[in-house]
Amino acid sequence: MWFVRYRDFVEGRLFDYQKTPSSTFAGVKRLLLGTTLSVLYASLNNYYPIEFLATKGFADEMYIRKLWLVFISGKVVLWRYIAVWLIAEGSCIVTGISYNGETKEGEADWSGLTNIKLFDFETCITLQGVVDSFNINTNSWMALYVYKRLKWLGSKELSLALTLVFISLWHGIWPGYYFNFSLEFIDLTAERTFHHRAKKLLGGELSDTPAVVRVPLSLIAYCLKNLILMYPTTLFMLLSWTQCYAFMKAVYFYGHIVPLAWIALHQLLSWLERRRKRQKLE
Repeated sequence: MWFVRYRDFVEGRLFDYQKTPSSTFAGVKRLLLGTTLSVLYASLNNYYPIEFLATKGFADEMYIRKLWLVFISGKVVLWRYIAVWLIAEGSCIVTGISYNGETKEGEADWSGLTNIKLFDFETCITLQGVVDSFNINTNSWMALYVYKRLKWLGSKELSLALTLVFISLWHGIWPGYYFNFSLEFIDLTAERTFHHRAKKLLGGELSDTPAVVRVPLSLIAYCLKNLILMYPTTLFMLLSWTQCYAFMKAVYFYGHIVPLAWIALHQLLSWLERRRKRQKLE
């Protein structure tokens, strides 16, 4: 579908040049947003370098301080990628190739090549929300050309696992890549099962609960999401086995232990529930 967009653009069929309003303002907004994040990254990276998380100095910190450094260092280093995407998107908007029809209000929609939904990414409280709002075009390409072509396997989990193996190989052979994408599979699996049980416990979605319940639980979920997310993000950035192991050891492998322990607990609870049902039938 990306080639079709490009072909329609160069042949002048993507939109009506006489009727569609100028895209300059929309493009400049993305440029300014990307530039702002570039400045923030350049300013804060010296104070929170991701490389510090693989040092003895980090290992000697108090654990709560370690978690803070994992969170803020991961946030800062991701701004580097987001800034580049936003600036690149701005140039695509200015040229017009990102035209995506009109909004419900009848205004021109320039989101056709959006790679990051920044507000959604920064405010979501689930890892699935991160997947849906981050590196959108790569995720769409993987879903279309890899994941969906593995349907013949008959297992969504196996299709997802092989897709993540493919994207790991795409990035390279550094251990950090394989840690990152294997943890993505583990974390998303853990989150799906946790969401299923939480929904049963709350009697519906979190968004449908009273504010006195929804607000504190959302804050807790936001913090947990970021701590889980920044663990594989750090491994993705550190790359080498030596640095990855030093980091994981310093934080006691929490990014592996927590989701795997939950998956094991979920399987145990599911087994007990099935056993209880069989006993009732007998």
